[in-house]
Amino acid sequence: MKFRTVIIIGLAIRLAIAPFFAHPFDVYVWYEVGEYLLGGKEPLWNFLVPYNYSFFLFAFPATAIFNSLSHFIPPFTINTSTLDPILVPTNPAGITVVPGLLFDFLVKLPLIASDALIAYFVHKIVLKHLGEERLAVLASAIWFLNPLSIWISSGWGMFDTLPALFTIIALYLVLERKFDWAAVSLIVASALKDYAIVLLFPLLVIAWKAGGRKELLRALSFSAVFGALFLLPAFFGAPLGLNGSIVGASQNSVHYSGLSIWTAVTLFFSDFNQTLVSSAILAAVLLGIYVWIWNKRSRSNDFFFTIGAFSLPIISLLLLYRSVGENFFIWPLPFLSIIAVRDIASRKLYWILSAVALVSSMTDSLLPYYMLPMAPWIGGWLVSILHLVAPYRVAPVGTVVQGISIGKVILSLLGIAAAFILIFLGSRLSLIMRNSNDVSEWKKVSASDKLP
Repeated sequence: MKFRTVIIIGLAIRLAIAPFFAHPFDVYVWYEVGEYLLGGKEPLWNFLVPYNYSFFLFAFPATAIFNSLSHFIPPFTINTSTLDPILVPTNPAGITVVPGLLFDFLVKLPLIASDALIAYFVHKIVLKHLGEERLAVLASAIWFLNPLSIWISSGWGMFDTLPALFTIIALYLVLERKFDWAAVSLIVASALKDYAIVLLFPLLVIAWKAGGRKELLRALSFSAVFGALFLLPAFFGAPLGLNGSIVGASQNSVHYSGLSIWTAVTLFFSDFNQTLVSSAILAAVLLGIYVWIWNKRSRSNDFFFTIGAFSLPIISLLLLYRSVGENFFIWPLPFLSIIAVRDIASRKLYWILSAVALVSSMTDSLLPYYMLPMAPWIGGWLVSILHLVAPYRVAPVGTVVQGISIGKVILSLLGIAAAFILIFLGSRLSLIMRNSNDVSEWKKVSASDKLP
């Protein structure tokens, strides 16, 4: 299979499903914030803050084009008052419309383009540093044809691919020894979703080892200047607007702790607030990872060491942060797709983690709600499905049920499974980072390996 074929197949699948599926709340929010800005209900200044910068890349352009095209093309926007009440999600409340097929398609186009660009950079990195087209195509296919990456951008409609794109660009620039611009790319990623800031320390360590104090100071100064520019509006009265970033919803809501090691705790002990505990443990683990990377800095010229240094901090976030959405699992996938070409064991862990996150994203009866854009044609079938699964939902009336339920058990098991997989992945990465990066080692990957 050629790289071009991977891109064509991946794009065809994404474009085919984009209009017909949407997370009922998230895509409604993109529609709402776009209309707020373009309709003058909220000033531009309020959006010039971290997290909200992402809206300029996908929500605002999509809304502007939607408003123009909807005069000529049926938008298929649905007022929720016309739907059977069971089809209207009760938590979060306030969803007044289902934006419809046209908006769903337009708002996802930048996300689809971002997925393709990530595939391009993954291919470029592997081809240059491992020197085999077959491995480069394999790595790009592992990312671009992954059902999870397809689903989050083109089905769910979440924008985590955008910060993930800038983190893989940062990795590419680090490997090119352009540490100053790598720092800028990382700051841009952090302005879109602030998880990427945990990668700044590994970048600085590699810059210092490769280029000495001069490169370290350049990377620091570039990151400080651009970081200040992105934060500057907040000092002049714009709201901080960080609530949608890596923060978690209340554990008493329908979101509880997501796909997390904390899920079982928050589902069965609603009064337990794990924020302080999780933050303390996460800080300690991140510090331990940074110390380990520092002690191994002599290996920072190694290709797989650099990939691992960009992967381990993100894996620790997914493992220990207090609330982890399934869309967050997009963050490490570009790095792990490169690691996955190295050996079959890493590849198996990659696919198992992706599968668990994909299944989790469709639990608690969210899958029927994802299909609301098609309600005018299959509404009766969706109502029947929701009536059938109602007794098994975690939050059938918008709040988490008390006691034990099948839904709570399933989601708890998925969270525990994800945690164990992340631990195995972290252990695998640390082992790879300790071993030699000799060319003969990665070339042991069997020539008979097939694309996924």
